[in-house]
Amino acid sequence: MRKIVVLFAALALVFAFSVPPAEANHQIPPVVVDRTAFTLVYGPNGPGSSTFAGAVSWSFDRTWDLLLSYSSFSPGAFTALRFGGRYHLRAPSPATDVSLNVQYFSEAGPSRTGFLVGAGLTQDLAPTLTSYYNAYYDTQAQIIRGDLGLVYQVSRQLSVVTGFEVGTGVSYLGVSYNIGAR
Repeated sequence: MRKIVVLFAALALVFAFSVPPAEANHQIPPVVVDRTAFTLVYGPNGPGSSTFAGAVSWSFDRTWDLLLSYSSFSPGAFTALRFGGRYHLRAPSPATDVSLNVQYFSEAGPSRTGFLVGAGLTQDLAPTLTSYYNAYYDTQAQIIRGDLGLVYQVSRQLSVVTGFEVGTGVSYLGVSYNIGAR
């Protein structure tokens, strides 16, 4: 287990330096840690600019999830729509989840389309606190992007999400509602 955590920490450091400044306003999809849930996040990007994003994950079985997300970056009317899937690998422990992701994206702002291919790791730190790290390879820009954060479970269905995009330094805060916990 420690080897996996060390590997993802090393990859996070590498990815932190792989994003060129010209790509800084590209937004990766918000993370939905729970398998059947939706997440809304808001992130101030600096003076006069912000990001609003929403994402949904729907679990089909114990290994596959459907992912759908939308991001809006203002000012400038930069928007992105993404859809795809997440495959959960056999967990090395009950507190760990490792997944592979592939998503098709369509962005307007500069107009571009492509695929995001990546992997994710979630680790329960305490009964109500979960950490996550996701890395994506952007096939169109040909760079790797990452997302690192924490999820604090307020109730059985509601969680608070906070994190930042590795490389761009854009931080965000949001809520996640677990639809499957009813």
